[in-house]
Amino acid sequence: MRRRSKRGYHHRDQYQCVGALEKAEWAEKRWRMVKVGVNLLTCNLAQCPTHWQATRQAIDSLLGSDLQLYDWRLVVVDNGSTCPCTVEMLQRLEAAEERVRVDWQDENLGIARGRNRGYQLLHEWFAPEYVVEVHTDHVFPAAQDSLGPLGWLKPIIDFMEHPHGARAAIMGPALATGGGQFRTPRPVLPYVVNDNQLQNAAMFQAEINRLARVWRRAHRVRPGLTHPAVKRWAALEEVGIRRDGLLYPYDPDMPGRQNFEDTEEAYRFHQASWNVLIHFGSLVYHHYYLTRLGLSNHPQDYDANNVYCQLKHGPEFVTFVTTTIGRWMERAYR
Repeated sequence: MRRRSKRGYHHRDQYQCVGALEKAEWAEKRWRMVKVGVNLLTCNLAQCPTHWQATRQAIDSLLGSDLQLYDWRLVVVDNGSTCPCTVEMLQRLEAAEERVRVDWQDENLGIARGRNRGYQLLHEWFAPEYVVEVHTDHVFPAAQDSLGPLGWLKPIIDFMEHPHGARAAIMGPALATGGGQFRTPRPVLPYVVNDNQLQNAAMFQAEINRLARVWRRAHRVRPGLTHPAVKRWAALEEVGIRRDGLLYPYDPDMPGRQNFEDTEEAYRFHQASWNVLIHFGSLVYHHYYLTRLGLSNHPQDYDANNVYCQLKHGPEFVTFVTTTIGRWMERAYR
């Protein structure tokens, strides 16, 4: 007689009692379940030379980071690119790395809808425990340098798997900017305004590694929202918007293509008693103005989505943004 636990039959007995076809399906399912899924959105990268260089460095540094400590898969959703350079780069990436898959869209879905597509494919194909949303304007520290281990992802996942982080739905790193979002008066790195300053990728990477080693001494965790964001899939299942059998982490009804989609999602986590956090012992560089502010209709989308969120959630949303999220945001940008 098979033993039964509170969660069902023990997997060894279950495996012995199924047929050959079911065994193959069971093994396939076990293979597909990965620790970390990565969601990346691209579109016409070569239209801006600086953005093109930054994207290449973002992908190279990501694959050279401590992401390699985990069983991972990367889904790239290409948002209707028409430039041959972007298509060729992604084709080469997919051919060179078997853990990368590219989803080609015929039209630009916008930021929120494009990333929703990435989340849905990651869940369908790989069922990750954590999903990391990365952008094409990030530069990641290496997994290690001559002085020893570095990295940015391991401190975050270690905290989220600790009992103290059991209710952490989203956790991001501190961000180094060269005069980025908050325009620090004395930036630690030169703000990248043309492609010539990105030519020496090795020197730039070495500076990121140096900053990351200094930042590893910090162990503070505070409320706040930054990207790249590590998200717990179980939390996404709880607060995501379900429609037509699909899960939408970002609200698909937002009128603008960009802005506030991540803040609105964070507010839903907050309402469900999940935590949205920043780990100050992790550091990533962020070319903030290279992408978000360079998109067309940025001011209009900002205003439209801001009004939409306030009408949807009321004054509590504004309070959440200005206190829970905004209080530590500027400190997270270095």
